[in-house]
Amino acid sequence: MSSIVDLEPLLQSWENTAGAIANLDLVISSCTSVAHLAAAMGKPTWIVVPLMAYYTWSLPGDKTHWYNSVKLFRQEEYQKWDKPFEKVKEKLKILGDRNK
Repeated sequence: MSSIVDLEPLLQSWENTAGAIANLDLVISSCTSVAHLAAAMGKPTWIVVPLMAYYTWSLPGDKTHWYNSVKLFRQEEYQKWDKPFEKVKEKLKILGDRNK
């Protein structure tokens, strides 16, 4: 059985954060510096993007030319996050089924 471990107390530097990311299979985030670090490290990174996206994610689609390891989950309606998070949930289920 897997569990969630809060690493926040250990993430006091970029070196520690990069070390934690290096040991993960997947990073899921909004558009944060951690998402950019994970993506720059080549770690599979899923980013939930608001309707009014940051310029890095402004081109349409679920990919970005900035990082090969990123998949974008876009908000479709202002202030409504249910659809992108449902898509994240579906993709996680598929990953989980593959790893059984």
